[in-house]
Amino acid sequence: MDSPYDVNFLMLVYTGRKEEERPVFRVVIPKGECKVCIGTALKEFWGIAGMDLKTGETQWYNYNDCVSLEDWAVLDRLLRKRFGWMEMLDPGLVYETKLLAKAQLEETVREQEEQHYKCDPA
Repeated sequence: MDSPYDVNFLMLVYTGRKEEERPVFRVVIPKGECKVCIGTALKEFWGIAGMDLKTGETQWYNYNDCVSLEDWAVLDRLLRKRFGWMEMLDPGLVYETKLLAKAQLEETVREQEEQHYKCDPA
């Protein structure tokens, strides 16, 4: 789990996909900051390159999709901006989505710690 950027934590990101109209998240290891230029106007976007734990694939994620940063404030903004209907329809959906996202990250952290202890008998 070591990163050349001395970043050794797991991060939850929004994949851009939805299941049953709810956001789908993925746990990645951040590998470093990255700026991309998109479109003919070459608009600049800052983000984070993150490596998927299961596939080993590295992908760029827009900073606004890195939901576990800023003490989960990014998730709050994401839900308000892209999934605002949830709060209008049923505020409990927003609460449930937050709980599930945090549980997904915590479960992956726990799995990584267990795997580390299995590999390191010391």
